[in-house]
Amino acid sequence: MSLNALFVFQEAIRMKCINALHFQNPSGELMHTCSLCWSPIEIFTTWKMRTYFRCPICSLIQLERQSHPSREEEKSEYLMHNNDSTDEGYRRFLSRVTIPVLAWLKENHTPTVQLLDFGCGPGPTISVVLGEHGWNMRNYDPMFYPTTSLLQEQYDLVVCTEVAEHFYTPKTTWTQMIGLIKDMGRLIVMTHVSDKHGVPSDFKGWHYIREHSHVSLYHTDTMRWIAIEYGLQLTILDRNVFCFEREHAS
Repeated sequence: MSLNALFVFQEAIRMKCINALHFQNPSGELMHTCSLCWSPIEIFTTWKMRTYFRCPICSLIQLERQSHPSREEEKSEYLMHNNDSTDEGYRRFLSRVTIPVLAWLKENHTPTVQLLDFGCGPGPTISVVLGEHGWNMRNYDPMFYPTTSLLQEQYDLVVCTEVAEHFYTPKTTWTQMIGLIKDMGRLIVMTHVSDKHGVPSDFKGWHYIREHSHVSLYHTDTMRWIAIEYGLQLTILDRNVFCFEREHAS
């Protein structure tokens, strides 16, 4: 599938979900449902003409779908970041993932282990760091490395760093991502959580909402909900770093 065709397909899915995640209650009022667990949600707060909803079941804070940026706008925002494998600051930032991953690989696996960076961005870095230690990790990104055949395989480890907040359709994407891990496999996700920003006044001062493409904002309780929903074991590896492990055959 070409990159343009992939964008068209993703936009069609996004618009389908926008239409599907609204319904009317018995009094005829338009209601909204959570994009992760499908529960009814209500407005949490409004900031700079953007309305955010919070789910009472899974604790996901989500930007209203009509305010989602286009894929082109999202890509432009991505390209403003200086995420480069030669940048030592960026490497240090990712070390909260790479250090435990390298320790786990050394203890549990041979070099033939199957590894994937899901949403690697324009400057894949985790694969470079792991490669320096003899491990081969493949890179997938719907915008920059759209090799969709990688999504037809399963992996011993999938990492997803600073990506989950960009999920326009989190239920669909989390299901897809979890489906990529083998039995006894792991999924490691890094994303800032809203635990300390649970009231509107604190939320509006949170740096993480400054990026328009941060449309799905998680709480630690959201990660616990995901683990229960998909039958996974959850371990918090570090601040904002969550490890989901599949222990048994699905």
